[in-house]
Amino acid sequence: MAPDREEESNVTSFNLLDAPWLSVQVVDPGDPDTTGPGGTVEVGLRELLLHAERYRDLVVDIPTQKPAIFRQVLLPILVDALGYPADVADGLALLRAGSLTPAHRDLLTAYLEEHRARFDLFDPDDPFGQVAGLRTAKGETKGSALLVATAATGNNVPLFASRTEGDPLELTPAQAARWLLHTHCWDTAAIKTGAAGDPRVKAGKTTGNPTGPLGQLGVVMPLGRTLFETLVLNIPFGRAPLSDDRPQWRRRRTDGRVEDTLSCALPAWQERASRGPLDLWTWQSRRARSPNTSPGGVGTRTPSQHGAYR
Repeated sequence: MAPDREEESNVTSFNLLDAPWLSVQVVDPGDPDTTGPGGTVEVGLRELLLHAERYRDLVVDIPTQKPAIFRQVLLPILVDALGYPADVADGLALLRAGSLTPAHRDLLTAYLEEHRARFDLFDPDDPFGQVAGLRTAKGETKGSALLVATAATGNNVPLFASRTEGDPLELTPAQAARWLLHTHCWDTAAIKTGAAGDPRVKAGKTTGNPTGPLGQLGVVMPLGRTLFETLVLNIPFGRAPLSDDRPQWRRRRTDGRVEDTLSCALPAWQERASRGPLDLWTWQSRRARSPNTSPGGVGTRTPSQHGAYR
């Protein structure tokens, strides 16, 4: 997403660890005045992961958002913080426990605090899942519909759509976060706008941009009775951690060649094999940046202009 320089100073914070951006069904809704339709509440990553046994399932805009959220944030955070279950018995013990142990919660809390700065959607220096300072050679921007798979934009024109590409599409910060993760997993293959600093750009464009990983592979997810069970069922067991297998928020160097650092915080990109599940789950298949935004409160406004890049 390319910046709007005139409103750059309006950027504020929306940290995905604590800001409520995930809608979840509560196992025991309790007082209906404290939950939304269907017994739902909105939470951040910290609350969901530390107390996943309290929630039945994610409530998403479209079904393909659910695996994107699990792959891009929920599963890699848990695995990077706590490691893989040692074997089948270890995994079954987690399922039978039904929730994280106090020791697990301490480790996860320490991990989230250590990496807290990496999860700010609008950080001016290192925005989550994006590239700071990303721009085109001419400073062009594109509408936020480019992130939304169901919105009309360019050659993507759904039948009987109620809006056109020329109609502004404003997203809340929560919506923008969910659609950004969806884009990294499912974005269609096409010629993309070229970013300044990308050596592959020719005549302002990049070619050879493949479909996002889930768009190529498809996905099957076992589901449990709670989000905790679903998380455990989707974590492989018996894997030895690999030293160079990291989630994208631990692969953010801005110095050196991308071929050496494997950084996803630069406009340049490369085609390579993944280093392991953490690298693959959090694969950044596009280079993007959110421009001006002024959330004010939770979810009041997000940028209506951006451009997305491979």
